[in-house]
Amino acid sequence: MATISIAEVLCGQFERAWQTFRDALSPLDNEQFSSADIEWLVPRNLAYHILETADFYSSDCNPDGFAWGHFIAKNKDQILDYAQQVEAKVKQWLLKHRDPQFLERQSILTGTGATVLDRSLYLLRHTQHHLGQINSELRRRGLPRGQWR
Repeated sequence: MATISIAEVLCGQFERAWQTFRDALSPLDNEQFSSADIEWLVPRNLAYHILETADFYSSDCNPDGFAWGHFIAKNKDQILDYAQQVEAKVKQWLLKHRDPQFLERQSILTGTGATVLDRSLYLLRHTQHHLGQINSELRRRGLPRGQWR
């Protein structure tokens, strides 16, 4: 029986989350994307937060060296471009780990858990949490939500 690596499993789950992300943003025009009557539910801000956090947690650099706010998105197309970059970065980060490495203790970002697997799952949970917020806002607006995959 053929086996599959932890990285491949995680990549598959992240692919599903990224597709839900793109689905959730698709019904929004730039005006809807950039506004909300509840400040913390602006889809652009939630989408940017998802991506920037994924960018951060898939870095193996010193967390103090990460440039928060380095990507300024003014519209949905720019966010979708950034999403492509982050998706590729997360996938590359996952695939560079072999199964035993996922269970090694990590020395950075220990707030996500003790291991690289913990950090990977934390990032997936974080992404899904904020996707849920975007989908809730879409529901509130009477718009179609991103399909759960």
